[in-house]
Amino acid sequence: MILRCLEVVSHMAGVRNRAARHEGKERVRIRIRGTRGEPATQRSGLGAGRRRWCFGKPLLALGLLLPYWSLSGCMAPRYGASAMISPPEGAALPVRVREGLLLVPVRMGADGVDHWCLLDTGTDRALFDANLCRKLGLAPRQSTSIVAATGAEVEAHELLPIQSLRVGPIEFRDVDAASIDLQQLRDHAKLPIEGILGCDLFRGSLLELDLSARSVYVRPMRNTPSEQPIRFDGRVPVVPAMLAGKPLEVLVDTGFQSLLAVPPEMALDWRFPPRTTGELATLDGIQDHGSGRALGTLTVGPLRFQDPWVMVAKGQPKIGMWALRRSKLTLDAAGGRIWIQTAP
Repeated sequence: MILRCLEVVSHMAGVRNRAARHEGKERVRIRIRGTRGEPATQRSGLGAGRRRWCFGKPLLALGLLLPYWSLSGCMAPRYGASAMISPPEGAALPVRVREGLLLVPVRMGADGVDHWCLLDTGTDRALFDANLCRKLGLAPRQSTSIVAATGAEVEAHELLPIQSLRVGPIEFRDVDAASIDLQQLRDHAKLPIEGILGCDLFRGSLLELDLSARSVYVRPMRNTPSEQPIRFDGRVPVVPAMLAGKPLEVLVDTGFQSLLAVPPEMALDWRFPPRTTGELATLDGIQDHGSGRALGTLTVGPLRFQDPWVMVAKGQPKIGMWALRRSKLTLDAAGGRIWIQTAP
C-alpha cells in the first residue's frame, strides 16, 4: 500500500533504441537515461496471501513503502535499469500463478538458478530478499528503511547496481534495487518468492499483463494499444476512479489479491458493514483486518463493479487481482500511461 502524502514525481526517462547482437541472435538494446528531479520517495505496495472472500476466512496482506535517499544527499536518483536487451519484437516472459498472483523466474549475474519473484505494479523498484542478496554477494550501498502500512519502520539496504538480471529472454543491465527481509511474507502468505519486481524495471518498454490468459509480455514502445490510455503521475499507476458517485484515486496493484481496499477513514455507505474477517500481515507484524460490502458502483476505466466487496486497511486505496482477473493491462511506466482492456 502507498501513503498518499508521499508523492513521487518523476520525469519521463529518455529512451534510445539501437540494434545489437547478443548470443548470435538479433536483439534490441534499449538504453535508459537517468531521470532528473528532486530526491524520490521509494514506494512499494503488496497485498499477499490466500484469496478468501467469505467472511470468517483469513486474508493475508502486506503493505510497505521504501524511502529513498541518494548517497550524497543531492544526487538525482536513477530508476530501473540502465539498459534492456530484448528481441526486436519483444518477448513473452515465463510466468507462474500462485495464490492469484503473478510470479516470474529471475536469474542474476553468473548464478544459473531461477529465483521466483512477484510481478507487482504496486511497487516501483526491484526488491530482493536479504538472505538471497547475501548468498549471491550483492553488496549493500547504504542503509534505508521500509515503512509498513502501519507506519512502523523496518530495516532495508540499498544495493549497488546489479550488473545483469534476466527474466526469461530479457536481460536488464545495472539494475537499481534494494534488499529487505521477505521471510514473514513467505511464512504467512505461503508464497515461495525471493523478490519483487516493480514498475521501474520496465521503463524502457511496454509491460503487457493479460490476466485472463495468464500471460506476460514485454513489448516495444511502438506497440501501444489503439485506445486512449489512463495517465498517472509518479512511478506507480495511481488512477482516477469513482465509488458510489464519489471520486477517489486507486492504485492498480497486481501485488494485491482482492478487489478493492480503502483506508478506515474513508466514509462509505455499506450494504454489509465491515467486520473482522482475518489477519493482515505487514512487515512489522500481524493484525486483524475488516471486510464488508459497499453500496454503489465502483468504476475504474472500463471496469464496473456493483456493490463491491471492500477490504478496510491503512494506506492508499487500491484495486487488485480480483478486480483485474478478466482484463489486459498495458503499462508504460516511463510515460505514466496505463491501458485497461476488458476481455471479450
